[in-house]
Amino acid sequence: MFPGDVIHLGGDEVDTGCWNRSARISAWMKSNGMAAEDAFRDFIEQAHRAGRARGRDVTAWEEVWRLSGTGLHPSTIVQQWLPPGAPGGGAQKK
Repeated sequence: MFPGDVIHLGGDEVDTGCWNRSARISAWMKSNGMAAEDAFRDFIEQAHRAGRARGRDVTAWEEVWRLSGTGLHPSTIVQQWLPPGAPGGGAQKK
């Protein structure tokens, strides 16, 4: 479907609040001992692992870095879009 070596898996502008409002997803998170942020991090890890398993170099927005930091696979390409000094900018992990 995508013939290139790189796949961009996004990760910005994710509103995990809706997961807490869903009875089914809330129950799944509770049964797995996760808060919404943990579930998002788990999703990122699974999506990135799937991309790498298909021989792709995985790219994500800097919000993924701020969430996962050095927990990201070392080959992950982080695309910074917020300027340093902007709230949350400069790929600074919280």
